[in-house]
Amino acid sequence: MEVIVTTRMRSSWFTRVTAVALGALLSVAALGRDGAAEDVKIGASGPRTGPNSGAWVAYQATRACILDANDKGGVNGYKFNHILLDDQYDPQVTLGASRRLVDQENVLALVGHSGTAGTLAIKDYILSKGVPDVGLHSGSAAVNSAVTYPISPSSASQGAFQAKYLIDKGLTGGGLGVLYENDDVGKAVLSAVESIAKQNNVKLTLVPFQLGSRDKTAQVATLKEAGVTAVIISGIPSEFPTSIWPP
Repeated sequence: MEVIVTTRMRSSWFTRVTAVALGALLSVAALGRDGAAEDVKIGASGPRTGPNSGAWVAYQATRACILDANDKGGVNGYKFNHILLDDQYDPQVTLGASRRLVDQENVLALVGHSGTAGTLAIKDYILSKGVPDVGLHSGSAAVNSAVTYPISPSSASQGAFQAKYLIDKGLTGGGLGVLYENDDVGKAVLSAVESIAKQNNVKLTLVPFQLGSRDKTAQVATLKEAGVTAVIISGIPSEFPTSIWPP
């Protein structure tokens, strides 16, 4: 069985684009300021702990880019005070952390955080405060607003690309499977994959799993029984290892 994993973008690419977006934001912010440059507070919350803690490395990489910018003199003379909080990949904790960053720390912007559920939890709040959310890493169109600046390709486009790639490479002769997290994150690719499979007359088998489930033996057995020869896995990165290797 050939396996391709639905992933988000590589951390190195993600952090470079976030840094560029941040530089643009600060360039605009600097236009309205006079006198000596001062440190600019920015921040984010992310899953240092919790079910998606593997994504924390992206936050650390973003932080490294920001510190590197500081070491090189900042942007237009401005340096960054970067505040990172742990939200445990829990939307309610994300909301509380964002309130702290905005109301207590007075950050100029939220920068470089990821996650659809947490972003949706803070969407109305940051819109009401007029605080930009820069370099947001989510593939869902639902996170879009007047103050959000996502950098990820949409989940639908990722799913369509992967399905078309597998079909074009001749890897779906026995059918295509999608092993997906049974929530908005995992389901986001389904409609696009279904459309591509239908256009190409490829048999499609959809198998859900629950977030945090370590044993996916039954789901893999279902895909094997269906005879699929390629699988797209859709979910948060921490779910991929237990989807590929037995517990």
